[in-house]
Amino acid sequence: GEIYANLLKDKDTNLIPTFAHWNASELGPDTRLVPGKPVQSAYSFAAISSEPARIIAELIYRNTFINVAGEKKIMPMDIIVTAVECDTLPDQPEKFECKVVEP
Repeated sequence: GEIYANLLKDKDTNLIPTFAHWNASELGPDTRLVPGKPVQSAYSFAAISSEPARIIAELIYRNTFINVAGEKKIMPMDIIVTAVECDTLPDQPEKFECKVVEP
């Protein structure tokens, strides 16, 4: 998977990410998605049989990092922004059909 975020660096501990914006010394890496600018990434998986395969990719907005939610004892909120389902055969990975599905 990929993480897209504007990360803050803590000025006392140099830890990234920090949510203590009042104690942030600088911005860490900014990997947020830019509207209208496509981003591509590639993944591969081993097929366990010759049966058709279904791949589901979701773009999820999460309001906090999982480890921070655990420390603060809050429940992270996940919102599925968009999702795509693709069907393919393991012996023909270049031939697959995808469709956008409702989140």
